[in-house]
Amino acid sequence: MKIDSGILKPPFFHPHAPHYYSYGVIGFIIGHEFTHSVSGHGLQFDERGFLRSWATATATAAFNVKNAGIVEQYNNYTTPAGKVNGEETLSENIADNGGIRAAYEAYRRHLERLPYGEDVIKELENYSPDQLFFLSTAQAFCYKTRPGEEHIPLFTNRHSPPKWRINGMMSNMREFAAAFNCSTSARMNPRDKQSVW
Repeated sequence: MKIDSGILKPPFFHPHAPHYYSYGVIGFIIGHEFTHSVSGHGLQFDERGFLRSWATATATAAFNVKNAGIVEQYNNYTTPAGKVNGEETLSENIADNGGIRAAYEAYRRHLERLPYGEDVIKELENYSPDQLFFLSTAQAFCYKTRPGEEHIPLFTNRHSPPKWRINGMMSNMREFAAAFNCSTSARMNPRDKQSVW
């Protein structure tokens, strides 16, 4: 796992940040990187780092079926600059979806150990801790491009464009739909939610 230590400072991490923020941002990033160890390339290396697949044929077949669902989901996303390539961004999309699930589960376990629940900043008291967790993750991916350069990340980045990184992984979580009380017809609450891990 490789995480640049420079990320362990504001705005991604602060030792006194609310728990929902820490888990939603740096927890997600750590979960994302850990998920890479059991995504496409990670499956090809054994516990010592040697190039030797450790997955059974049955596990690999099931993994490939789930991968196809992720590819199809992200292939349906478009930007003003063109369509997202779900095959090219597959490894990162798997890591995003696994990372948010791991961070959310860790956050919920953390809340169970807090004697008085999560403290929420007064200006945000209309949001639940779960909503604040998801909003924190989304805020970490705020992104702006110069006019005429919108196409560059689409063709130079292994990650999906920021909007689809967030909307893709959030729409795959029942917990997100429950936190925001999404209707069954909401775009962010599709019936077929994709998941690899």
